[in-house]
Amino acid sequence: MIMKQTLLILLLLVVSTVVNAQTGRLSGKVSDQSGKAVQGATVRIRSHNRVVPTDEGGAYMLSGLSYGEYAVEISSIQSKLYTAKIKVDRASVFHNAIVAPA
Repeated sequence: MIMKQTLLILLLLVVSTVVNAQTGRLSGKVSDQSGKAVQGATVRIRSHNRVVPTDEGGAYMLSGLSYGEYAVEISSIQSKLYTAKIKVDRASVFHNAIVAPA
């Protein structure tokens, strides 16, 4: 009986660990070299097929990302493609990007 209870407890611990996999949020602001916000830029993580636009203040947010390193691309019609490798290793990671003119 004690062996069955021990196994059940261990199984529950393993399941709860898997269910509570760590995820984080990547957010930030995209601006041009003069500091002006870039509205409508596309922020993309190709490996996970995740895409979000920047708002009127140049802000973006990607949530529900598993901890790990991501290749992030930022593009807009008024700027060159911006790429960065960003590590999501906590609940909230900030990455501000300054993009070069097209």
